[in-house]
Amino acid sequence: MNYLEEVKMKFDIVIGNPPYQENDNGKRDDGAANASASPIYNHFFYLAREVALKKVNLIFPARWLNGAGKGLSDFRRDMLQDQHIRSMSVFKNASMLFPNTDIKGGVLYLTYDKEYIGPADISVIDHDEQRYKFKSYLNSAGSGVFIPYGELVSIFEKVSKVADLKEENIGKITSVRKPYGLATNFFNDPQKFNLPEIYEEKQNKDDIEILGLIEKKRTYRYVPVDYPIPDGRKTIYKWKVFASKAMGSGEFGEKVPSLSIGAPGQIATETFIRIGAFNDEFEVKALRKYYYSKFFRAMLGISKTTHDAPARVYSLIPLQDFTKNSDIDWSLSISKIDQQLYEKYGLDQEEVNFIESKVRSMG
Repeated sequence: MNYLEEVKMKFDIVIGNPPYQENDNGKRDDGAANASASPIYNHFFYLAREVALKKVNLIFPARWLNGAGKGLSDFRRDMLQDQHIRSMSVFKNASMLFPNTDIKGGVLYLTYDKEYIGPADISVIDHDEQRYKFKSYLNSAGSGVFIPYGELVSIFEKVSKVADLKEENIGKITSVRKPYGLATNFFNDPQKFNLPEIYEEKQNKDDIEILGLIEKKRTYRYVPVDYPIPDGRKTIYKWKVFASKAMGSGEFGEKVPSLSIGAPGQIATETFIRIGAFNDEFEVKALRKYYYSKFFRAMLGISKTTHDAPARVYSLIPLQDFTKNSDIDWSLSISKIDQQLYEKYGLDQEEVNFIESKVRSMG
Protein backbone atom coordinates (compact mmCIF):
# COMPACT_ATOMS: atom_id res chain seq x y z
CA MET A 1 0.00 0.00 0.00
CA ASN A 2 1.26 3.48 -0.83
CA TYR A 3 -0.29 6.10 1.41
CA LEU A 4 2.18 8.82 0.47
CA GLU A 5 0.56 9.33 -2.92
CA GLU A 6 -2.58 10.49 -1.09
CA VAL A 7 -0.83 12.84 1.33
CA LYS A 8 -0.01 16.40 0.30
CA MET A 9 0.13 18.16 3.68
CA LYS A 10 2.74 18.39 6.42
CA PHE A 11 2.11 18.66 10.18
CA ASP A 12 4.28 19.67 13.13
CA ILE A 13 3.04 16.75 15.22
CA VAL A 14 1.10 13.61 14.31
CA ILE A 15 -0.86 11.92 17.11
CA GLY A 16 -2.99 8.84 16.82
CA ASN A 17 -4.06 5.27 17.52
CA PRO A 18 -3.98 3.75 14.02
CA PRO A 19 -5.78 0.59 12.92
CA TYR A 20 -3.73 -2.44 13.88
CA GLN A 21 -4.45 -5.07 11.25
CA GLU A 22 -6.36 -6.21 8.20
CA ASN A 23 -7.65 -9.71 7.50
CA ASP A 24 -5.87 -11.64 4.79
CA ASN A 25 -4.75 -15.08 3.73
CA GLY A 26 -1.10 -14.25 3.92
CA LYS A 27 1.97 -15.99 5.22
CA ARG A 28 3.99 -15.58 8.37
CA ASP A 29 7.67 -14.78 8.24
CA ASP A 30 8.43 -18.49 8.64
CA GLY A 31 6.46 -19.24 5.47
CA ALA A 32 3.45 -20.82 7.13
CA ALA A 33 0.28 -20.09 5.21
CA ASN A 34 -2.82 -19.30 7.22
CA ALA A 35 -6.00 -17.30 7.16
CA SER A 36 -5.04 -14.52 9.51
CA ALA A 37 -4.61 -10.81 9.98
CA SER A 38 -1.65 -8.80 8.75
CA PRO A 39 -0.47 -5.81 10.80
CA ILE A 40 -0.81 -2.41 9.16
CA TYR A 41 0.18 -0.10 12.02
CA ASN A 42 3.76 -0.21 10.75
CA HIS A 43 2.62 1.45 7.51
CA PHE A 44 0.82 4.14 9.48
CA PHE A 45 3.96 4.82 11.49
CA TYR A 46 6.01 5.26 8.30
CA LEU A 47 3.34 7.58 6.90
CA ALA A 48 3.20 9.62 10.12
CA ARG A 49 6.99 9.92 10.18
CA GLU A 50 6.96 11.15 6.59
CA VAL A 51 4.35 13.89 7.07
CA ALA A 52 5.42 15.06 10.55
CA LEU A 53 7.83 17.99 10.67
CA LYS A 54 8.78 17.41 14.31
CA LYS A 55 7.14 14.62 16.30
CA VAL A 56 5.04 11.49 16.04
CA ASN A 57 3.03 10.17 19.00
CA LEU A 58 1.35 6.82 18.32
CA ILE A 59 -0.16 3.90 20.21
CA PHE A 60 0.09 0.44 18.65
CA PRO A 61 0.90 -3.21 19.55
CA ALA A 62 4.27 -3.97 21.15
CA ARG A 63 4.83 -7.58 20.05
CA TRP A 64 7.20 -6.58 17.23
CA LEU A 65 9.77 -5.43 19.81
CA ASN A 66 10.70 -9.04 20.50
CA GLY A 67 10.36 -10.60 17.07
CA ALA A 68 6.68 -11.59 17.12
CA GLY A 69 4.13 -10.50 14.54
CA LYS A 70 3.67 -11.46 10.92
CA GLY A 71 5.68 -9.55 8.31
CA LEU A 72 7.30 -7.16 10.78
CA SER A 73 10.95 -8.19 10.48
CA ASP A 74 12.00 -5.15 8.44
CA PHE A 75 9.95 -2.80 10.62
CA ARG A 76 11.52 -4.20 13.79
CA ARG A 77 15.01 -3.92 12.32
CA ASP A 78 14.43 -0.29 11.32
CA MET A 79 12.90 0.71 14.64
CA LEU A 80 15.51 -0.97 16.82
CA GLN A 81 18.26 0.95 15.04
CA ASP A 82 16.44 4.30 15.03
CA GLN A 83 17.81 6.78 17.58
CA HIS A 84 15.07 9.41 17.19
CA ILE A 85 12.72 7.70 19.65
CA ARG A 86 12.64 10.06 22.62
CA SER A 87 10.38 7.99 24.87
CA MET A 88 8.42 4.75 24.90
CA SER A 89 5.92 3.37 27.40
CA VAL A 90 5.13 -0.33 27.14
CA PHE A 91 1.94 -1.66 28.73
CA LYS A 92 2.37 -5.41 29.08
CA ASN A 93 -1.34 -5.83 29.74
CA ALA A 94 -3.23 -3.99 27.01
CA SER A 95 -6.44 -3.99 29.05
CA MET A 96 -4.89 -1.29 31.25
CA LEU A 97 -5.55 1.08 28.36
CA PHE A 98 -8.25 -0.80 26.48
CA PRO A 99 -10.56 -2.63 28.93
CA ASN A 100 -11.81 -6.07 27.90
CA THR A 101 -9.24 -6.23 25.13
CA ASP A 102 -6.57 -8.92 24.81
CA ILE A 103 -3.67 -7.80 22.62
CA LYS A 104 -0.91 -10.40 22.83
CA GLY A 105 2.40 -8.78 23.76
CA GLY A 106 0.73 -5.61 25.04
CA VAL A 107 0.71 -2.13 23.53
CA LEU A 108 3.12 0.78 23.50
CA TYR A 109 2.98 4.55 23.28
CA LEU A 110 6.03 6.19 21.75
CA THR A 111 7.27 9.64 20.90
CA TYR A 112 9.37 9.87 17.76
CA ASP A 113 11.25 13.20 17.65
CA LYS A 114 13.09 14.21 14.49
CA GLU A 115 15.10 16.79 16.45
CA TYR A 116 16.31 14.26 19.05
CA ILE A 117 19.12 11.70 18.80
CA GLY A 118 19.96 9.42 21.72
CA PRO A 119 18.62 6.70 24.01
CA ALA A 120 14.92 6.60 24.81
CA ASP A 121 13.27 7.16 28.17
CA ILE A 122 11.71 3.73 28.70
CA SER A 123 8.78 2.96 30.97
CA VAL A 124 7.47 -0.61 31.28
CA ILE A 125 4.18 -1.19 33.09
CA ASP A 126 4.07 -4.86 33.99
CA HIS A 127 1.11 -7.24 34.28
CA ASP A 128 1.08 -6.55 38.02
CA GLU A 129 0.98 -2.80 37.21
CA GLN A 130 4.46 -2.16 38.59
CA ARG A 131 6.33 0.48 36.63
CA TYR A 132 10.00 0.10 35.65
CA LYS A 133 11.91 3.07 34.27
CA PHE A 134 15.29 3.22 32.59
CA LYS A 135 17.08 4.87 29.68
CA SER A 136 18.11 2.71 26.73
CA TYR A 137 18.25 2.30 22.99
CA LEU A 138 15.56 -0.05 21.70
CA ASN A 139 18.14 -2.57 20.48
CA SER A 140 19.03 -3.59 24.01
CA ALA A 141 22.74 -4.39 24.39
CA GLY A 142 22.91 -5.32 20.70
CA SER A 143 20.61 -8.29 21.31
CA GLY A 144 18.43 -7.64 18.27
CA VAL A 145 15.35 -7.28 20.47
CA PHE A 146 14.02 -4.87 23.07
CA ILE A 147 14.68 -6.11 26.62
CA PRO A 148 11.94 -4.72 28.88
CA TYR A 149 13.82 -4.35 32.19
CA GLY A 150 17.08 -2.62 33.05
CA GLU A 151 18.15 -5.49 35.31
CA LEU A 152 17.50 -7.96 32.50
CA VAL A 153 19.64 -5.91 30.11
CA SER A 154 22.50 -6.15 32.61
CA ILE A 155 21.96 -9.90 33.01
CA PHE A 156 21.98 -10.38 29.24
CA GLU A 157 25.23 -8.43 28.95
CA LYS A 158 26.91 -10.61 31.57
CA VAL A 159 25.66 -13.83 29.99
CA SER A 160 26.90 -12.63 26.59
CA LYS A 161 30.41 -12.15 27.97
CA VAL A 162 30.56 -15.78 29.09
CA ALA A 163 28.58 -17.50 26.33
CA ASP A 164 28.72 -17.19 22.55
CA LEU A 165 24.97 -16.77 22.13
CA LYS A 166 25.17 -16.60 18.35
CA GLU A 167 26.53 -20.14 18.14
CA GLU A 168 25.66 -21.79 21.44
CA ASN A 169 22.04 -21.20 22.36
CA ILE A 170 19.05 -23.42 23.04
CA GLY A 171 17.52 -22.37 19.72
CA LYS A 172 20.31 -24.30 17.99
CA ILE A 173 18.96 -27.58 19.37
CA THR A 174 15.29 -26.68 18.91
CA SER A 175 13.26 -27.99 16.01
CA VAL A 176 11.22 -26.21 13.39
CA ARG A 177 7.47 -25.82 13.96
CA LYS A 178 6.66 -29.33 12.67
CA PRO A 179 9.47 -31.46 14.10
CA TYR A 180 8.22 -34.63 12.39
CA GLY A 181 6.11 -33.08 9.64
CA LEU A 182 2.85 -33.99 11.39
CA ALA A 183 0.17 -31.29 11.60
CA THR A 184 -1.71 -30.46 14.78
CA ASN A 185 -4.88 -32.14 13.46
CA PHE A 186 -3.05 -35.20 12.12
CA PHE A 187 -4.76 -37.46 14.68
CA ASN A 188 -8.20 -36.50 13.34
CA ASP A 189 -7.67 -37.64 9.77
CA PRO A 190 -4.28 -39.00 8.65
CA GLN A 191 -5.62 -39.63 5.15
CA LYS A 192 -6.09 -35.88 4.73
CA PHE A 193 -2.29 -35.71 4.71
CA ASN A 194 -1.90 -38.76 2.46
CA LEU A 195 -0.68 -40.88 5.36
CA PRO A 196 -1.79 -44.37 6.47
CA GLU A 197 -4.05 -45.05 9.43
CA ILE A 198 -2.90 -44.75 13.04
CA TYR A 199 -3.87 -46.77 16.11
CA GLU A 200 -5.12 -46.03 19.62
CA GLU A 201 -3.26 -49.03 21.02
CA LYS A 202 0.12 -50.55 20.26
CA GLN A 203 -0.03 -53.23 17.57
CA ASN A 204 3.60 -54.26 18.04
CA LYS A 205 6.05 -53.68 20.88
CA ASP A 206 8.35 -51.63 18.63
CA ASP A 207 5.62 -49.27 17.36
CA ILE A 208 6.44 -45.56 17.25
CA GLU A 209 4.48 -43.47 19.77
CA ILE A 210 3.18 -40.08 18.64
CA LEU A 211 2.36 -37.39 21.21
CA GLY A 212 -0.44 -35.00 20.30
CA LEU A 213 -3.63 -33.37 21.57
CA ILE A 214 -7.20 -34.63 21.45
CA GLU A 215 -9.80 -32.35 23.02
CA LYS A 216 -6.95 -30.37 24.62
CA LYS A 217 -5.53 -33.43 26.39
CA ARG A 218 -2.11 -34.95 25.72
CA THR A 219 -2.65 -38.26 24.00
CA TYR A 220 -0.54 -40.92 22.30
CA ARG A 221 -1.26 -42.72 19.05
CA TYR A 222 0.79 -45.52 17.51
CA VAL A 223 2.20 -46.38 14.10
CA PRO A 224 4.48 -49.17 12.84
CA VAL A 225 8.23 -48.63 12.57
CA ASP A 226 8.02 -48.45 8.76
CA TYR A 227 5.40 -45.68 8.86
CA PRO A 228 6.28 -42.85 6.42
CA ILE A 229 7.11 -40.17 9.02
CA PRO A 230 7.50 -37.02 6.85
CA ASP A 231 10.41 -35.43 8.71
CA GLY A 232 12.85 -35.67 11.62
CA ARG A 233 13.63 -39.37 11.28
CA LYS A 234 17.17 -38.89 12.61
CA THR A 235 15.83 -37.94 16.04
CA ILE A 236 13.13 -40.61 16.43
CA TYR A 237 15.42 -42.87 18.45
CA LYS A 238 17.06 -40.10 20.48
CA TRP A 239 16.17 -38.69 23.90
CA LYS A 240 14.50 -35.27 23.61
CA VAL A 241 12.14 -32.86 25.32
CA PHE A 242 8.77 -31.91 23.85
CA ALA A 243 7.64 -28.37 24.76
CA SER A 244 4.33 -26.79 23.83
CA LYS A 245 4.53 -24.62 20.72
CA ALA A 246 1.98 -22.27 22.31
CA MET A 247 1.94 -21.67 26.06
CA GLY A 248 1.03 -19.04 28.58
CA SER A 249 0.31 -15.43 27.80
CA GLY A 250 3.81 -14.03 27.42
CA GLU A 251 3.88 -12.60 30.94
CA PHE A 252 7.48 -12.37 32.12
CA GLY A 253 8.42 -15.11 34.57
CA GLU A 254 5.23 -17.13 34.20
CA LYS A 255 5.15 -20.86 34.83
CA VAL A 256 5.34 -23.13 31.80
CA PRO A 257 3.36 -26.31 31.09
CA SER A 258 5.06 -29.54 32.06
CA LEU A 259 7.57 -30.81 29.54
CA SER A 260 7.23 -34.29 28.09
CA ILE A 261 10.38 -36.35 27.79
CA GLY A 262 10.49 -38.11 24.45
CA ALA A 263 12.17 -41.47 24.81
CA PRO A 264 13.67 -43.29 21.82
CA GLY A 265 10.76 -44.28 19.59
CA GLN A 266 8.56 -41.34 20.62
CA ILE A 267 7.73 -38.36 18.39
CA ALA A 268 5.16 -35.52 18.41
CA THR A 269 2.76 -33.54 16.27
CA GLU A 270 3.02 -29.83 15.45
CA THR A 271 1.47 -28.99 18.83
CA PHE A 272 4.95 -29.49 20.26
CA ILE A 273 8.48 -28.56 19.33
CA ARG A 274 11.44 -30.81 19.96
CA ILE A 275 14.40 -29.60 22.02
CA GLY A 276 17.57 -31.67 22.00
CA ALA A 277 18.50 -35.06 20.56
CA PHE A 278 20.58 -36.96 23.11
CA ASN A 279 21.94 -40.47 23.43
CA ASP A 280 21.62 -40.50 27.21
CA GLU A 281 18.57 -40.15 29.47
CA PHE A 282 20.60 -38.19 32.03
CA GLU A 283 21.12 -35.38 29.52
CA VAL A 284 17.46 -34.96 28.64
CA LYS A 285 16.51 -34.89 32.33
CA ALA A 286 19.19 -32.26 32.90
CA LEU A 287 17.76 -30.20 30.04
CA ARG A 288 14.30 -30.42 31.59
CA LYS A 289 15.66 -29.18 34.92
CA TYR A 290 17.41 -26.32 33.12
CA TYR A 291 14.16 -25.38 31.38
CA TYR A 292 12.34 -25.27 34.71
CA SER A 293 15.03 -23.09 36.32
CA LYS A 294 14.30 -19.44 37.02
CA PHE A 295 17.44 -18.42 35.12
CA PHE A 296 16.29 -20.21 31.95
CA ARG A 297 12.81 -18.71 32.08
CA ALA A 298 14.18 -15.22 32.75
CA MET A 299 16.26 -15.50 29.58
CA LEU A 300 13.25 -16.96 27.76
CA GLY A 301 11.27 -13.89 28.80
CA ILE A 302 13.55 -11.66 26.74
CA SER A 303 12.10 -12.97 23.49
CA LYS A 304 8.82 -14.61 24.47
CA THR A 305 6.21 -11.90 24.98
CA THR A 306 3.13 -13.68 23.57
CA HIS A 307 1.71 -17.20 23.83
CA ASP A 308 3.74 -18.28 20.80
CA ALA A 309 6.97 -20.22 21.52
CA PRO A 310 8.77 -21.15 18.28
CA ALA A 311 12.50 -21.86 18.08
CA ARG A 312 13.43 -18.16 17.84
CA VAL A 313 12.35 -17.44 21.45
CA TYR A 314 15.11 -19.78 22.66
CA SER A 315 17.91 -18.05 20.74
CA LEU A 316 19.11 -15.89 23.66
CA ILE A 317 19.29 -18.71 26.21
CA PRO A 318 22.81 -20.11 26.62
CA LEU A 319 23.34 -23.76 25.78
CA GLN A 320 24.82 -25.90 28.55
CA ASP A 321 26.76 -29.13 28.83
CA PHE A 322 24.08 -31.54 30.04
CA THR A 323 26.41 -34.47 30.71
CA LYS A 324 27.65 -35.67 34.09
CA ASN A 325 30.93 -33.85 33.33
CA SER A 326 29.23 -30.45 33.15
CA ASP A 327 30.28 -27.43 35.21
CA ILE A 328 26.69 -27.53 36.49
CA ASP A 329 25.74 -30.36 38.85
CA TRP A 330 22.43 -31.43 37.31
CA SER A 331 21.74 -33.93 40.09
CA LEU A 332 20.90 -31.08 42.47
CA SER A 333 17.52 -29.41 43.00
CA ILE A 334 16.33 -26.76 40.56
CA SER A 335 16.87 -23.99 43.11
CA LYS A 336 20.49 -25.09 43.63
CA ILE A 337 20.98 -25.33 39.87
CA ASP A 338 19.82 -21.70 39.69
CA GLN A 339 22.46 -20.71 42.24
CA GLN A 340 25.15 -22.38 40.14
CA LEU A 341 23.94 -20.54 37.04
CA TYR A 342 23.92 -17.18 38.84
CA GLU A 343 27.51 -17.79 39.88
CA LYS A 344 28.58 -19.03 36.44
CA TYR A 345 27.44 -15.82 34.77
CA GLY A 346 28.59 -13.47 37.51
CA LEU A 347 25.21 -12.06 38.50
CA ASP A 348 25.23 -9.63 41.42
CA GLN A 349 22.72 -9.71 44.26
CA GLU A 350 20.43 -7.12 42.68
CA GLU A 351 20.20 -9.17 39.48
CA VAL A 352 19.63 -12.38 41.43
CA ASN A 353 16.89 -10.68 43.44
CA PHE A 354 15.26 -9.50 40.22
CA ILE A 355 15.05 -13.05 38.85
CA GLU A 356 14.02 -14.58 42.16
CA SER A 357 11.23 -12.06 42.65
CA LYS A 358 9.95 -11.85 39.06
CA VAL A 359 10.13 -15.49 37.93
CA ARG A 360 7.71 -17.96 39.46
CA SER A 361 9.03 -21.17 40.94
CA MET A 362 8.43 -24.47 39.13
CA GLY A 363 9.22 -26.49 42.26
